[in-house]
Amino acid sequence: QQDLAKRCLEVVQDFRAAKGTKFEAAYIISTIINESLPSNSGEDPTAFVAIYLTMLDQCESEQSQAARRATGAARERRSDIRSRRASIEADEPKKRVKLDFSCLDLKPTVHQEPARPLSANLRHTIRIIQNWAQDQKQAKLKLMYHERSPEFHESRWADIVAGRCINLDAIHTIITTSRSVDKHTEFIGEVELTYGVSETATKKITTQGQWNAAWNKAARALKFAFPFRQAELDAYSEQINEQFDQQLEGSHGRVLRYDKAVRSRVGNSRRYELSDFECFKDIYSLHFSAGGRLHNDTGDSSKSTGGRDSSAKREPCRKWNTGECTRSAATCRFAHVCNVEQDGRVCARRHVKAKHNEDVKTKST
Repeated sequence: QQDLAKRCLEVVQDFRAAKGTKFEAAYIISTIINESLPSNSGEDPTAFVAIYLTMLDQCESEQSQAARRATGAARERRSDIRSRRASIEADEPKKRVKLDFSCLDLKPTVHQEPARPLSANLRHTIRIIQNWAQDQKQAKLKLMYHERSPEFHESRWADIVAGRCINLDAIHTIITTSRSVDKHTEFIGEVELTYGVSETATKKITTQGQWNAAWNKAARALKFAFPFRQAELDAYSEQINEQFDQQLEGSHGRVLRYDKAVRSRVGNSRRYELSDFECFKDIYSLHFSAGGRLHNDTGDSSKSTGGRDSSAKREPCRKWNTGECTRSAATCRFAHVCNVEQDGRVCARRHVKAKHNEDVKTKST
C-alpha cells in the first residue's frame, strides 16, 4: 500500500503543478487503486479514491485563489499606471494645434469678384453657429428642452444648430404621417443594426398649403433659435406665397423647386439672407424664364425615365376641357387650361373650351 500511496501522491503533485486536468488525475488515481488492491483484500477501493479526490479538490481551490490574487494585482497595477498617467497629464498644460488659415489670406486680385459685405444679422448668425460648433449635441439639447421651445423634430434641431438647410419634405412627412424620417444605428457586439425610415421615403410637398404648413413649423423653430431673423423669415414666406399666387396651379412645382434652390444656397454659402431676393435672380431665371434650363424640370427623374413625356404637364388636358377629367389640377398629368389654338398658340387660360369665346369677348370689351 505504500507504493500505491506514493504513486497516487505523485499524480496529485502533477495536478498541483498544472500537469493535466482534474479529470485525467482522478482517472489515473482510480486506475492505480483498482490495479494495486488485491480482489481478496477486503478493502473498499472507493474509500481510497475519495481520499485522493479530496486532495485534488483542495489543489483546485488553491489554484483558483492564486489566479484571483494575480488578476487583482494586475488590475491594481493597471489602475495605478492610469492614475499616474492622469496625474502627469493634469500637471502638463494641454497643447492644442494651432489652426493654419494662411491659405485664406489671398490678395484682392486673386478674387474674381469683390466679397459681398455681410449684414449685421448674418455676422450674428455666424458667430452663434461657430459657438454651437464646439458642442453641437449640447446646443441641440438646450434648444429642444428649453421651456419656451416650439415643437420640432430632433434631427431638424440638429440642422438648425449646424446651420444646414432644413428639409421641408421631411417635416411634411412628420406632419402628415406622424412618423420619423430618421435612420437609427445601434451595435450589438460587432453587428450593426440600422432601422427607421430613410430620407428617400419622405413624402414630397406638392401644394402651397403643404409648403406653408411645413415652412411655418420650421420658421417657428428658426425664430426661437435666432430671434433677430424674424423679419427675414417673414419676408421670405411672403415672397414665396406671392410666387404661388402668381403662377398657375400646374406650375407650383417650379415655385417649390425655386424655394429649395434658394434655401440650399443660403444654407451652403453663409453669405446671404433669405430676404436677399436680388441675389437669387439667376435661380429665378432658371426656373421661371421660358428659356431657363430648369423651366420644364419636373424634379422627379423617376417619372421622366418611366416612359412618360416630361413636357406632358404643359399640354392642356382634353378631358378637363370636356368635363370628363376626374383628377385635380395638382395630380393630373396635363394642365387644366383651355386647349383652343389661336394663331399657332394655345389659349392656356383658366377656362374650359366651351367658355373660350365667352371669356374672349369679355376680355375684348
